[in-house]
Amino acid sequence: AGPVRGQAAVEVEFEALRLHGRLAGEPTLVELDRFGPTVAGTRCRAPCPPGGRRPLSGTFAAGTLELVETGDAPARWTLARAGDGWQGTRTGADGPQPVALRPQPHAPAFPFALTLLMDAPPPRGDECADAPTVRAIRIHRDGRLLQQLDTESIGACRPFAPWIVDADFDGDADLLIGLHLPAGPNVPHQAWLYDARAGRFVDAPAALQDLSLPVFDAERRNVVAYWRDGAASHGVDVWRWRGRELVRVDGGSSRFFAVDSGDGVLRYHYSMPRYEDGRIVFAPRIVRGADGGLQLAEAAGADVSDSPAVLGPSLDLHVYDARGRRVERHPLRTVRGRDADGVRRRGFELPYSHLPSGRVRYRRLEDACE
Repeated sequence: AGPVRGQAAVEVEFEALRLHGRLAGEPTLVELDRFGPTVAGTRCRAPCPPGGRRPLSGTFAAGTLELVETGDAPARWTLARAGDGWQGTRTGADGPQPVALRPQPHAPAFPFALTLLMDAPPPRGDECADAPTVRAIRIHRDGRLLQQLDTESIGACRPFAPWIVDADFDGDADLLIGLHLPAGPNVPHQAWLYDARAGRFVDAPAALQDLSLPVFDAERRNVVAYWRDGAASHGVDVWRWRGRELVRVDGGSSRFFAVDSGDGVLRYHYSMPRYEDGRIVFAPRIVRGADGGLQLAEAAGADVSDSPAVLGPSLDLHVYDARGRRVERHPLRTVRGRDADGVRRRGFELPYSHLPSGRVRYRRLEDACE
């Protein structure tokens, strides 16, 4: 009889390969996750522009990786272990090309081997099947089991891969794993920090556990987390370690701003924050140019509508300098009064960017009874 789902019936080796090298004279990054004999990942030309990753999938046996690359330039890879790296060939339409890959620099040392306890074997190749549940991560060293970290991680198509990263910037590698894939992008995870004095992994603080698959900026020692709360609410938060506690130090959430391009019609641009070079930058955004006028920046592909989704602080007009730093804030104004019949009314004066004049102007929106 085969394994019964719900029970940890299968133990497989796990290996995270984060490699770099050169392919056809170009710097190349290869990232692979190996679940026993099954391997999947990507390769890209460094520094991996958006949309530049090409899928890799295949098998591992007897110290050799046999991979298939799909996309606009399909190819086959054969790689064998060579010291702490890998060597072999990539064979595509241009014939075989030599490949030599080594571990990516600045990755924290990880002197352990991992196995995963699952309730079923992982799917093979690039097939999309019901992913087995990972019930535990087992940590080994020199062939000896040191520790078992219990979890309940349910992937989609394939299991979530444990993430080996220095999450607290102390020089030791820590472990994270996704728990399930919700309808939105806020993927919950479980995290453990390595305690060098105890020689064990311990539960990370709740503040880290609560973040949605964070990004770790080792250069600036920032922990960055993106989130979404509905179709028109996106944000990013920046956290820093204060001793053993993780503290939020910055953040930004999406907003709308109004623009008149010269036809008298206000159009509302949806501006989303991103983390870049240690700070939060919004796109699209209004920029104060060198001539003092207002300009619309990074507007390509932006969501634009003829009416705002809400009235409130998210319609304040923020103006930035050329480096993306906010230099002005023009708030949405609330105006109250009475009409000719003495009825109390409330209205709004909306700040907007009038691009032909390069100035901020206000427009009265429709009043409403209070």
